[in-house]
Amino acid sequence: MERLIEIHGDTVQLAGAGNTAVAVKLSAFVDALAQWVERRGFPGLLIDGVRFVRTLGPATVVCIELPHQVRTVRWLAETSSADYGPAAQYQQVRLAFPYIVVIITFWNGALTGQQQLFYRTAPIRSEDDPLCFPNLYNVADGYGQVCWLCLQKLGTLESVPWDAKLRCIVEHLWSAFNRSSEVHEGNSYWGKMRHLDRRLRSIAAWQQASGTDPSFVLSVRWQPAGLTIRQVMDRQLAASTRTRPITTDKDLVTLLLRTAHH
Repeated sequence: MERLIEIHGDTVQLAGAGNTAVAVKLSAFVDALAQWVERRGFPGLLIDGVRFVRTLGPATVVCIELPHQVRTVRWLAETSSADYGPAAQYQQVRLAFPYIVVIITFWNGALTGQQQLFYRTAPIRSEDDPLCFPNLYNVADGYGQVCWLCLQKLGTLESVPWDAKLRCIVEHLWSAFNRSSEVHEGNSYWGKMRHLDRRLRSIAAWQQASGTDPSFVLSVRWQPAGLTIRQVMDRQLAASTRTRPITTDKDLVTLLLRTAHH
C-alpha cells in the first residue's frame, strides 16, 4: 500500500494508511527525525567541567562548571593607579570560591560576546538548577546580560581547537581580577555584593575567612539571579542566531529553499 507523508501547517500526517489516522506535530516529528540522523554532538574535544552543550545552526552554547575550591589569584590592589592593563598593580590572595558556572556562546567557533558567569553552592544536577549572582570583578550587568563576563582580551578564538579554546577561557578567568568590566559597564558584582556577608566586605576579610573555613562560601546566602541554567542558555542561543526550530510547513519550505540556493 502506498503511503504519503503530508504536512499541513504545524501537523504531519501519514496518508494512505487505511482507516488508521496517524498525525503528529511537525516539531515533534522533526525532533524524532533528528534522533535518527547521525551527527557529531560536539565539534571538537571537551574539557573537564563541561556540563551541557546546545547547538542551533552555527551557534553553540557551552555550560562549564568549576568546582568549589581555594585558589591563589591576582586581585587588583586598592592602591593601583590603573583599573586594568599593563599599569595595573595586583596583590596575590588566597580565596575560597563556591561552584562557578560559566555559560558561553560561540558562532562557528568564535566568541560572540554572549558570555556569563554565576555562582552556585552545590554541584549542577540539571539544566533547571537555579543560579546566583557572583561577587567578582570582571563580571557586570551589561550588554543585555545580567552577569556578563569580560573576555575582551582573548579576541575571537575562532581558529583555536575546541579543547584549547575552552581551557583558554577558564585560564583567563583565573588570570587576574580587575575593574575592566566596570570601565565598560558600570559597577562589577564585587562592589554590588560586598554587603552580603561580613566575611566578604574586603579582600582581607575574604582571605582570612577562607583560611579559617574554606567551605564558608557554600553557606553564604548568595543573591539569586532569578534564572536557571536552561533559561540562560535559551537566551544566549536566541541572542546569537536568527535560526529557530522548525514548527510549521512554512518553516520547512523556507529551509528547503535556502538549502536549494546554496
